[in-house]
Amino acid sequence: MTASLDAPADSDVGNLALDNINVSDPQLYQNDVWYPYFARLRREDPVHYCRQSQYGPYWSVTKYKDIMQVEINHQVYSSDGAIQILDPPKGLEMQSFIAMDPSRQHLSFGFGIHHCVGNRLAELQLRILWEEIMQRYPVIEVTGPARRVYSNFIHGIRSLPARIPA
Repeated sequence: MTASLDAPADSDVGNLALDNINVSDPQLYQNDVWYPYFARLRREDPVHYCRQSQYGPYWSVTKYKDIMQVEINHQVYSSDGAIQILDPPKGLEMQSFIAMDPSRQHLSFGFGIHHCVGNRLAELQLRILWEEIMQRYPVIEVTGPARRVYSNFIHGIRSLPARIPA
């Protein structure tokens, strides 16, 4: 059984048994208390197996190098060609923001069977980040040419020199 996640204090997260940490609990995100859980998992159990959750058992991979290893070698790590959360638990029947919008087929998030279910969250985080940056620094000057990434898969910018005037 996983522990109730009714916004425990950060110190309470340290007292939970690792087996009781369930980062799929929506209350973590509704109450904005998810960070200490992931921080603890990154420190103590970076590849964490949750035996019981409202979605069934799952693995959490919490360190960048491990995430990249899983992404690069998906044939080794994937047990299913399409990973989806199909039927939400009773009381959570509302449509998920992750599935509301049609896929934009942006390669950094993947698409098809390798679609990142967190892409809408990542886009939202980037939008909020840039809104905050532009409120604090309404002028950002580009000071040099963009260095592009040359690849068959990604057409992006490697670096763009810029400065924020005082």
